[in-house]
Amino acid sequence: MQHSDTTAFVKVLTGMCNAGVIPRGGRIVVDRLAYSSHYLGVLQAAKVLGISIDVLPSDDDGAIDVSRIDSVLDIPTSMVAATMVGTHCGLVNDVAAVGTACRARGIPFVLDACQAVGQLPVDVEVIGCQALTTTGRKWLRGPRGTGFLYVHRSLAERCDPAGIDGHSAIWKSASDYELVGASGRFDEFECSFAARVGLANALDELESLSLARVHERVDMLARYLRAGLTANGATTHDGSGPTSGIVTFTVRGVGAADVVRAAIDRGISINTSGIGSARLDMAARGFDSVVRASPHIYNTTDELDRLLDVVSALQS
Repeated sequence: MQHSDTTAFVKVLTGMCNAGVIPRGGRIVVDRLAYSSHYLGVLQAAKVLGISIDVLPSDDDGAIDVSRIDSVLDIPTSMVAATMVGTHCGLVNDVAAVGTACRARGIPFVLDACQAVGQLPVDVEVIGCQALTTTGRKWLRGPRGTGFLYVHRSLAERCDPAGIDGHSAIWKSASDYELVGASGRFDEFECSFAARVGLANALDELESLSLARVHERVDMLARYLRAGLTANGATTHDGSGPTSGIVTFTVRGVGAADVVRAAIDRGISINTSGIGSARLDMAARGFDSVVRASPHIYNTTDELDRLLDVVSALQS
């Protein structure tokens, strides 16, 4: 368990850099949906170690172009970091295709599943990632300050992560330490037990509901909302392929923040996603900000209709 998705990602990244899995002058490949804090970690590694950064080819929607993955990964690559669902759009990347290409070449694949876990089926064996990061506070509906890190033993034992303590390493002598085995080397002694209990309760509730039922309901609500937004003249930005429960849109002539304020005035909780959260993709598509709605299982179509009424009024 980690304090956040970002903490988890940074521990894997620094662990590979410190141990030489990602060598000085190595190459990291990311996808266009990369989240800010993940990409900032990669940028920092690039500055310190002279690592080069390349981006997987994408279609116009920002989704990974699976037909062109091989051409990028045939060049020596130290790590691939890809995003299952972006923070700023609801498309679902074909990350299993990335996993297949990485596995064939022995390239470590780190998956950002922060916006996927809790609403979509996520199977590390099917996807083929060696590491996965996620948070507890989004679709799992757990407390802030919680997250998960999965690292396959074959990669974990090659990592020397930053931020070790007496829980993750053994102080052997004045000049030496020994990391504990496997994923334990990523753990930290200091943590909030109250937050862990809260996350455990959230996981118990998800299990009692079943992920399949959660996915079915979230998918239904998201489709309902997208259809209503289109009918009311708004433009959705979640791509033409598989989608998730994140619904992003813009209203012609109305700023994203103004749409959010109008919704809040009606008691509707939505938010914006700005270019600072996903600069690679949003810059490529010419967006500074979009409106983001994320209906969950407890929402109703009546509540979504209230949002659609707001959008309709703004269009008028």
